[in-house]
Amino acid sequence: MSFDVLALAMAARGLLADQAGFPNLRLRWAPHPDTCHTIEWGDPAPEWWEDDAVFGRFYGYSESAITSFVRERPQTPSSATSTPCSPTAS
Repeated sequence: MSFDVLALAMAARGLLADQAGFPNLRLRWAPHPDTCHTIEWGDPAPEWWEDDAVFGRFYGYSESAITSFVRERPQTPSSATSTPCSPTAS
């Protein structure tokens, strides 16, 4: 769930904290002023540099759907490897 106001995100987390069905409930503060704060639960999503197949499996897509999607779309350099790219890495 996304929120543009931190106080609303914190209130939502507080309301969901005692509800069944929200394991590992957490608040992720927006890293930039133009992005939203989020309430997340369950297993953490894969890191941004993971490939499309990893994301597809995490979100429950079938292997045939993943294969079709990956075949139709070229992987970007950042999604073709599980190693994050860093401008400061040598």
